[in-house]
Amino acid sequence: MFIALQRIIRAGFHNFQRNLWMVFATMGIMSITLFIVSSLTLFNFLTREVVGIIRNKIDLSVYFVVTVEEAEILKVRDLMKQLPEVSDIQYVSREEAYAKFQQKHASNDVITKALEELGGNPLQASLNIKAETSDQYAVIFNFLETAPFRESISKVNFTENKLVIERLNKIIRAIQGGGLGIILVFAGLAILVAFNSIRMAIYSFREEINIMKLVGASKWFVRGPFFVMGAMISSLSALLVFGILWAGIAVASPRLANFLPEISLYGFFSQQWFIVFLIEFLAGLAVMSVSTYLATSKYLKEN
Repeated sequence: MFIALQRIIRAGFHNFQRNLWMVFATMGIMSITLFIVSSLTLFNFLTREVVGIIRNKIDLSVYFVVTVEEAEILKVRDLMKQLPEVSDIQYVSREEAYAKFQQKHASNDVITKALEELGGNPLQASLNIKAETSDQYAVIFNFLETAPFRESISKVNFTENKLVIERLNKIIRAIQGGGLGIILVFAGLAILVAFNSIRMAIYSFREEINIMKLVGASKWFVRGPFFVMGAMISSLSALLVFGILWAGIAVASPRLANFLPEISLYGFFSQQWFIVFLIEFLAGLAVMSVSTYLATSKYLKEN
């Protein structure tokens, strides 16, 4: 068994050396495929982070009539907490809202004078509500529209944020669907090219294969060297793509930080580098294994 494995590995290296032109062609397509898959994975990470940042900045604010007592608003808050769609809810009193407003517009003399002329606090108490997912804000809004405390509510800002929420949901669905489609297309192309490359390699070894079959070699013994060659191609392709990605991220990450300081692409890649490389290697190995099996099966059946 061990001797047979040694022979298969040796034959695989021999096949690799004898078909360098085919190896480089297959590596090129495989590297492009792995690069696109890896780039889409990183893009998906960036998208999730950006969506998370936007989602944290979006909320549903419920403003209450000035005459409503704080105790009643706190009861509403406790009731809203029980909704499964609500992930967080914060109470902002009139005094807190007034202090934040003054701090925000401290440099604006017009607003400061207007507040002085009013001689009181014109702002309303509110509840800032965050949903579990962006598409659940509509559910919360519908609940507020029919709630028994509806008369105590002065305004809900859902309509103002509705367009942003809807666009956010569309972006999420488009990225998820489009990314998967692109991966499948290039995976299919990689399998097709690898299949044809393996077929050509098998054809160049047709005499050796026929001799092996005549002396009673099993189909797996015939396939083995081509699986070894495929593993070598997938390993080299993964290493090449990994190096390109690492260099590209090292250059792009500081520039990205200027626009999105909350996101560290290089930090993510540094922490997950082994998983990224493993995914690239396993994806390449899977494509080459499927291609090798299909190509050898067809050839062995024909002979």
